Amino acid sequence: MTKTYRLTGLCCANCAAKIERLVGKLDTVQEATLNFMTSKLIVDIDDASMGETEEKIMDIVKKVEPDVVVTRG
Repeated sequence: MTKTYRLTGLCCANCAAKIERLVGKLDTVQEATLNFMTSKLIVDIDDASMGETEEKIMDIVKKVEPDVVVTRG
């Protein structure tokens, strides 16, 4: 299932690349793409582990960019 997240307040291209890389390494994620210009993170997630994976994504974003607000869509 493909999910899109908006990362409001993302101001560092290096941090965006780091978030994309770390989210992409999650076992339940097939692919992760973060466009710094639009601040959109598009993630292909296994349906069975959606809730758990979303929590991990939020944790990764907060560790890399604590001031970023993550919302769906």
